[in-house]
Amino acid sequence: MDLTGLTEGAVTANKTITVAVGKGGTIDLRGVKGKVFQAAEKVEFFADSILLDDGVTVQNLAQAAAVTAAPGKILYRAALSTQQQLVGKAGETLPIQLSVFNNGPATDTYTLKAESSDGWQIANLPGAVTADGLGSVQLPISITLSSAAGDNGVITLTATSQNDPQIIATAVIRVTTEDGPDSDGDGLPDEKDDFPNDPAEWFDSDDDGIGGNADKDNDNDSLPDAWETANGLNPLVSDASIDSDGDGYTNLEEYGAETDPNDPASYPDSCSDPGTCTGFRAGVFKVGKTGIVKADYLFDGGAWEGELGIFSLAGTESLEPNS
Repeated sequence: MDLTGLTEGAVTANKTITVAVGKGGTIDLRGVKGKVFQAAEKVEFFADSILLDDGVTVQNLAQAAAVTAAPGKILYRAALSTQQQLVGKAGETLPIQLSVFNNGPATDTYTLKAESSDGWQIANLPGAVTADGLGSVQLPISITLSSAAGDNGVITLTATSQNDPQIIATAVIRVTTEDGPDSDGDGLPDEKDDFPNDPAEWFDSDDDGIGGNADKDNDNDSLPDAWETANGLNPLVSDASIDSDGDGYTNLEEYGAETDPNDPASYPDSCSDPGTCTGFRAGVFKVGKTGIVKADYLFDGGAWEGELGIFSLAGTESLEPNS
């Protein structure tokens, strides 16, 4: 390799400059003066023979953090080129072209591989391909998209030099499937729409066959959505059995008694004015040595015989029913 005509600063690089010839080759730098090779990181020479003027070394001709010289070798280089983005309909097979570039001076064979993040199918990709030095090979391949609309994935293609396995070229393809049809025109594709033919509905959180917009109890917990929302509960999560305020009564019991599920001082049997309370209030009714307990659970106008079969009178020494 004759480089005798180079002048100072003739070859520059942001990182590394590599000057190489094959086995038995020579690099001629006679007559060259000054810092001909200037790199931020490294200048490396590969040759069995480097011809220099008397008293001159390769370090004198290069400006870099590191300057090295080693026996001659062939540098193998490779690159891949293809589409970076691929968009199509779910299940569609799309043809693309993969270009394999041999950027080295000698013929090389490359092992080809494809990896997919979501199992996308790649067809017609050979296991290996050979390219002449400084040549390229065009490969028609195809990719079958996912059957799910709106899916995204990444396909990574690699070409590994068989002469120098450390040389690996990589190409990345980002693949997306388009949304499918939207029969009712509500902006949500059919495969994501629980009611694909009803533009007023698109989800059924509790699978009861009633759309979320019409369903008054979306989580089927017997608590109306409006009541849950007004009291800071989640209308999409079944929370009827939860005691939100820790007063010993569930949210469902508080709803039935029309008490505040977030106030521990408000609970089903805490009504101070019986005339303002509605619904039956369950619990233990405590009285003094003497007292009156009124209960009409059977809604029969107050006849006491039926109530005595329902309520426990534990701790009561004597009872005068209907007195």
